[in-house]
Amino acid sequence: MRQIFIYSLPLFFLMITFISHAYAEEKHVTAPRIEMLGDDTMKKLLQYGESTEQRQMLTSLVGEWDYDLKYWTNKNSEPQFSTGSVVNEMILGDRFLSSKTSVILNIGGQSIPYEGWGVLGYDTTKNAYTSVWVDTLSTGTTVGIGQYNKKTNTLEEKGRFTFPLLKNEQEYRSELELTNDETHKKSIFISDNSGKEFKVLELEFRRKR
Repeated sequence: MRQIFIYSLPLFFLMITFISHAYAEEKHVTAPRIEMLGDDTMKKLLQYGESTEQRQMLTSLVGEWDYDLKYWTNKNSEPQFSTGSVVNEMILGDRFLSSKTSVILNIGGQSIPYEGWGVLGYDTTKNAYTSVWVDTLSTGTTVGIGQYNKKTNTLEEKGRFTFPLLKNEQEYRSELELTNDETHKKSIFISDNSGKEFKVLELEFRRKR
C-alpha cells in the first residue's frame, strides 16, 4: 500500500498543479498555485467524479448474459453465426460498467477464440456516455461517445477503431437497444469505400438463468 501511495504522489501533485494553474489563469491572479486549490475548487472537482443518475441505464446491464452473434465480413456477404457470453459488473464506485466477453468466431472457415474487455460510463464533463474496448483480435483501442435516447431506450454511439489490415482508423456507429431487464440488442455499423453504411455486427443478449 505504501508503494502505491508513493507512486501516486507525482500524479497527484501534477493534478494539483494543472488545476491550480487553470484556475489562476481564469481569475487572472498571480497568487501561488497551491493556494488556488481551495474548498470550493475541491468540491467542484469532486462533483465531477461523483456517480450520477445516468448510471441507472448502466446498472440494468449488470449480470451474466448469453448472446447470439451475427457478423458480416462485407455488405454483400452472408452473415456468420456464433454464440458467446459476457459478464457485466459495476466498478470504481458504480461509475463504470465493466464488460468481459468470450466467444469462438468462425472466420474464413477457422475457429478463432475471441476475448474482449470494455468499460462504459457517463462523463459528467462531456455530458455524454463514453466507452473503451480492447480485444484479442488486435492491439488497437476502440473509443466511442454517445447519448441515451429515452424515447427509444437506445444508447446511440459513434467512435473510431484501428483496422489492422488497412493500418488506419475507421469510424463506426452503434445502437444498444434496451428492450427490457431480461434482453437487449446491440448493432454496429461501418461505411464502405463509397460512404454507404452497412451492419457488421448484431448481438442479441438474454440474461443467464
